[in-house]
Amino acid sequence: MNVQFESYAINYLGGQSTTNKRGAYIYCFSGTTLVGRLQFFMNAADVAKNDYTGNIVTLSFHISQFQDVLHVLEYEKPLYLFFNSGDGRIGTWDQEPVGEQEGV
Repeated sequence: MNVQFESYAINYLGGQSTTNKRGAYIYCFSGTTLVGRLQFFMNAADVAKNDYTGNIVTLSFHISQFQDVLHVLEYEKPLYLFFNSGDGRIGTWDQEPVGEQEGV
């Protein structure tokens, strides 16, 4: 399963101190339709499995990966969510020229 998305919304949570808690969500949209959810867990041991349910791809990360994922969202397009038998990814299909950010 792969699904393209064009926009996102961020919810960064505060005040959580127990295990198995999420620290942030990024919701991915195609038009106005929710197609994906990126969830970021406070404790590495609590990171949930990736999932595809109800036409929504859910990818799980440790909170330390939040800035890296946000960087991809801010600088890359078109973006896709991929899910296959538990393997989940966010990325592009298009080839990009080497050094495209040079001089920016």
